[in-house]
Amino acid sequence: MIAHIKRQDLIRASKGNSTSVTIDRHIAQCEDCREFFGIFRQFPLSGQLPLTNAPSGWIAKAAEIMTASKLATAIKKLAATLSFDSWSQPALAVVRSVGSVSERRIRFETDGILFDLRVEQERQGYLMTARLTRQDEPCPGFVVTHSTGVVGATADGYYEWTSPRPPKKITLTSNDLEIVLPEIVWNRPKTQ
Repeated sequence: MIAHIKRQDLIRASKGNSTSVTIDRHIAQCEDCREFFGIFRQFPLSGQLPLTNAPSGWIAKAAEIMTASKLATAIKKLAATLSFDSWSQPALAVVRSVGSVSERRIRFETDGILFDLRVEQERQGYLMTARLTRQDEPCPGFVVTHSTGVVGATADGYYEWTSPRPPKKITLTSNDLEIVLPEIVWNRPKTQ
């Protein structure tokens, strides 16, 4: 078992106040002490008196500034829920087609906003087409962020992009709202 250097000795050595060959040799051989030595050197406040607490008036003033500022209410963050997934719906044998295997429709909802996503498998990857609506009207001003980039809406309110793989994570963002969709799993359930 290696006898480690005392904390205060490591702090002194990290500040350059020690020229002990024993400490230098130990730090070169002991990974734990070398890590602490590096931390003490990187953060020179270690070993000093604790920082004093800010006066309560300052804390109250900082809280008041944040409450009154636009930063506190600049972006409202919502989590969407999955409300429809074509892969989880049983399809009649008569209705099943090759198209149902190579495409998926998913709908997410939050706060009256609907995000419909259609993913089609093509030869070179996937084509995603989405629409964001509230009360059957397009929601302007949003961008869709996905694993390979950011997409704005077309003139008719659709979001379209291609990717080698279907997206797992999607975030919808406007000037004052961020909607985070749950992670999408692409392992198709086995059909009966």
